[in-house]
Amino acid sequence: MTPEPGMVLWVALGSRLPPGHEQSGERPALVVGVPGKLGVPRFPMLLVAPITSFAEQSWALRSPGLYPVMQAGSASLPRASVVLLDQL
Repeated sequence: MTPEPGMVLWVALGSRLPPGHEQSGERPALVVGVPGKLGVPRFPMLLVAPITSFAEQSWALRSPGLYPVMQAGSASLPRASVVLLDQL
């Protein structure tokens, strides 16, 4: 399988020390860019944005362009989720 923008993949995100608000662990993520398709990047990479469950968080509703909501069932997600574009 070749990742393409718009695909949802399961990824393993590392932990950050000190911990903050970043997502970590195994979770779905939206592929937002494949730099190797645009040119020759300095090192292999894939740009992804983590996805988390959506429970009507007001911060996501205030900025739908930055936190798009995915309905349950889309991309095989078991529940409504939000893409965290601020955590590329």
